Amino acid sequence: MSLDGPHIDDLAERELSACPSPAESPSRSSSTSRMLPPRPKPGALSLLFSQDVASDWWLESQLLFMTAITGILDAITFTEYHVFTTKQTGNFLNIALYVFSKERLAPKIEQTIAVSISSFLIGSFIFGQLAHKVRTRKRGWLIMTTLFQATLVLVVALIARSGVRGDGTGPRALAIVGLLSFAQAGQVSLAIGVGMAELNTTMITGAIISTLGDPNIFRRSNHARDRRILFVVFYLAGCFGGTAMDVNTSWTFFLAFGMKMAVCASFLFTPGMVADLEKQDDKGTATPVSHILWGD
Repeated sequence: MSLDGPHIDDLAERELSACPSPAESPSRSSSTSRMLPPRPKPGALSLLFSQDVASDWWLESQLLFMTAITGILDAITFTEYHVFTTKQTGNFLNIALYVFSKERLAPKIEQTIAVSISSFLIGSFIFGQLAHKVRTRKRGWLIMTTLFQATLVLVVALIARSGVRGDGTGPRALAIVGLLSFAQAGQVSLAIGVGMAELNTTMITGAIISTLGDPNIFRRSNHARDRRILFVVFYLAGCFGGTAMDVNTSWTFFLAFGMKMAVCASFLFTPGMVADLEKQDDKGTATPVSHILWGD
């Protein structure tokens, strides 16, 4: 059986009609627009940086990460310069030792002690007073102050990189100690300002006492106990890390810089507090960043 001309023409017409016409196919611009990420709501970015961050596990993790940074920096500065840049308790002890047992301390240590304590005091005053002006838990403030701390640590790393290892009392050493003490004052001020004095990133003595004196210490679910234990563990881990990297001081400072930058970036994703009109209170509700920007 053969097909004649009209039948072939009918088949061709049906095949052509099955193909979508250019007018019916979606345009390239519309498909491209669907691939682009949605724009934030008007005013969302301003709200993001001006709102308070939530006091949840995310913020606790950031403070624990900062605690490890404290351990790293104190380990390396005590080894190289015989002072602490964060735990000023040890520096005040060294003052008494210098007065009554000077021979037990490193030569010219009074200079590094004076620079560390004075820089920490100045930093505590500046960061503390500024925080009261802009709200201590404001996301923009947390990002800005952490970025400033990271910048100071980067400068310290570059100074250490350009110097000779073992110069623990010269101008280069004093600059390193002063900048680190000033930066760490900002970190401790930040930790206390967000309302988590228990995770102040430096003082583990209080955490140990509070943990061992907790009446619910053996309870299976005890978030406060677990948080204090992690606080001590992170500080100890930082001390081990800083001591292990003592073979290269500048790279230890570069590591601390990278860690501070990571914390700074993570503040962008910390859940923020949004007013809850149904509850009609001032505390608000912890809200994911995606909901703040896009209303998801």
